Amino acid sequence: QLNDLAKAQDLFDNIDNKKLEIEYWLLLARVAWLLANSENFSKAVFALEDLITENLVSYQTFNFHYYAAVYYLEYSDVSMAYDHVIAANKIAVKLKQRALEFKALSAMAVVFDKLGDLKTSLKIASEVLNIAKTPDELFIANINLFEGFRKLNDFEQGKRCLAAASEQLELVDDLQLLRFKIMNLEKQGWLSLDLAKVELSQKYFEEAITLSEKNNVLFDGYFSAMKGLGTVFHLKKQYQSSIDLAKKVIALDSAGDDIKMKAYRGMAKNYKAMDDYKNAYSSLEHAHELEQKIKSEKSDSKLKSWEARYKFNIERRDKEIALKEREIFELKTITLRERVIRGQMEMLQRLALAAEIRDDETSAHTMRVGKIVTQISLIMGLDLEYAKRLGFAAQFHDIGKIGIPDSILLKPAALTDEEFEAMKRHTTIGAQILSNSEMSIMKLSEIIAVSHHEKWDGSGYPNNLKGYAIPLAGRIVAVADAFDAMTSDRPYRKALDASTVRRELVKGAGSQFDELIVEKFLEWLDKNGIEKFNDMDLKDTDEELMSLIIDAEKPTGKGLKFLKTIYYSPLHIDKEKAHDKILVPV
Repeated sequence: QLNDLAKAQDLFDNIDNKKLEIEYWLLLARVAWLLANSENFSKAVFALEDLITENLVSYQTFNFHYYAAVYYLEYSDVSMAYDHVIAANKIAVKLKQRALEFKALSAMAVVFDKLGDLKTSLKIASEVLNIAKTPDELFIANINLFEGFRKLNDFEQGKRCLAAASEQLELVDDLQLLRFKIMNLEKQGWLSLDLAKVELSQKYFEEAITLSEKNNVLFDGYFSAMKGLGTVFHLKKQYQSSIDLAKKVIALDSAGDDIKMKAYRGMAKNYKAMDDYKNAYSSLEHAHELEQKIKSEKSDSKLKSWEARYKFNIERRDKEIALKEREIFELKTITLRERVIRGQMEMLQRLALAAEIRDDETSAHTMRVGKIVTQISLIMGLDLEYAKRLGFAAQFHDIGKIGIPDSILLKPAALTDEEFEAMKRHTTIGAQILSNSEMSIMKLSEIIAVSHHEKWDGSGYPNNLKGYAIPLAGRIVAVADAFDAMTSDRPYRKALDASTVRRELVKGAGSQFDELIVEKFLEWLDKNGIEKFNDMDLKDTDEELMSLIIDAEKPTGKGLKFLKTIYYSPLHIDKEKAHDKILVPV
């Protein structure tokens, strides 16, 4: 079915039927979700986001918001998942569809659980139970409530929910019966273990495992039961039995890396109890290797997701242009081009935000650096229009961090030499993401991404450029980036005072930074005060900047004058083409 859908997608190049397209992408989303095909699922969500732009109240729109919530929960952003699940619930209420409301509220309970708000999650789960009607819904609602009460250590309430779920087993759909029976036995086992009824817990876990293996239904409930039985064996000091169980799980192809990692940790715990420290250490090493693999895969998944979104947006806009060019020419073509540029810039900003938000919860660093770069550019004598464009491009200086593993990017301790080498790659990754564009603003962003960690004395990275060999844009961003880092609050310290900031900039002048840029910037700060950059309005010129960029990218756009008090290197005879090479300030 997925292959047939892939073939059908090519037909949309020559079809202008929005309703039909929406139906197609919803079907693709459902099939890809059931097959756990993240690439096609992501593509379907991106397409639906582009198509469903109106605030429509329909079954189609509900499904879009529901699938989008699932996507953002699984691959990207809990806050975005929250927005979509709220929208889905509003539509379900307006449509007066109880089954849709049940789905939306169930997803909302998961969102709040992911956000760490267990009480709100439990409250919503209670609402889900109130609107559940079918035996299947009642079973799932009670199981979810049971899990919520367990997390809050309210075992009596959990016991009542589990009993209510068990009552529904004889009435549930035959297709779900076996899965629900296994799940029920597994939950009974954990509840018994919580209540210190070890023997009874062992009985339930063994029954769940037997039923799963007999019917070859090895899903989450089976692995949870295996983990529970291993815990029982450990409590009963039957360490070898617990180890054998863990080995059995590790040997299963259906067990994911996260399950195998936990199995190795369980083995290490049991080996340690047996004073077998050699095997305990070996098991911990295997667990650590899997943990690093999982973190790396999650980081790669985020990167691929945002890259796919960015590429899809460009592809879709290109298709729009191709369709419209067959109908209209000059005037509307220019309008569509503006939409392409705007869409590309918006997607680029999202990608930059995704990179920054991983290690900066405020996510305002990129915008502040952009504003500071604009101001320094004006101080250095650059034209206002170019200063604004440079400030916009500077927002993407750390876009390559999206490709750095969390284990390195978020490491609380000092990086090893090997880890620091990996961290340096964010400059080249950023340049790669921004490369091969015909847009001048993208070319400028690419230059900044790859050069903002070069140092005046040649000790920077990635290319060890020295002095005026470093592009002017990179030299300005280096100063702005350092200035914002010192004047902003960090989790481990408050913003530095003005005198300390000034001392650090002077210290880096001539070694890390372009000495003239630091000199001119400090003269301006001495006159205007460091407070100039406090409480900065980060959105006051967004639309103005976007319009400026669109105008500059038009084929008929005027030639930009970049410099006032800056002259070109005498090495470049062709002054008109020198702006993308070396600029030397007076």
